[in-house]
Amino acid sequence: MVKRTGRTWAEWCALLDGEGAKTLSHREIARLIHQRYHGSDWWSQMIAAGYERLRGRRAVNQRTGGFAVSASKTIAASAGGAFAAWTDPRRRARWLSGVELTVRTATAPKSLRLACEDGSRIEVQIAAKGRGKCVVAVDHSGLADAQQVAERRHCWKEMLGGLKQYLERLA
Repeated sequence: MVKRTGRTWAEWCALLDGEGAKTLSHREIARLIHQRYHGSDWWSQMIAAGYERLRGRRAVNQRTGGFAVSASKTIAASAGGAFAAWTDPRRRARWLSGVELTVRTATAPKSLRLACEDGSRIEVQIAAKGRGKCVVAVDHSGLADAQQVAERRHCWKEMLGGLKQYLERLA
């Protein structure tokens, strides 16, 4: 933290407390850091979220729109193959059973956004890593609480493992 921002967490907390950040929204804290302390957009968000966690205003894995969990898996398959396994309902049913998803947007073969039947959201990023290899990263947001984060973390590990097996069998 010190290497990137020039301050420790204790220093950031004292500084932001002095600025009245205890009563500010997340957005207002990030804006304050960005404008007054010249933090980049990313670091301003990072510091604001860390400050909120340290001050008991935000739990681990909590975002402004609920809780979220992320998982990723490296797979010996092309990015295009992985993308098709997500977007084609018949292919998706072979490795992801019992989950109803609606594809909201998709940019082949790199990313897609899906809606879950429970109202939560899934963002998938697919990055090619050389010939015939890719990384699939899932960010599942809009979860209700830390218990749901733990459950979905376990589920996504299993589901991405199933995706890996499915795609690598095809190769």
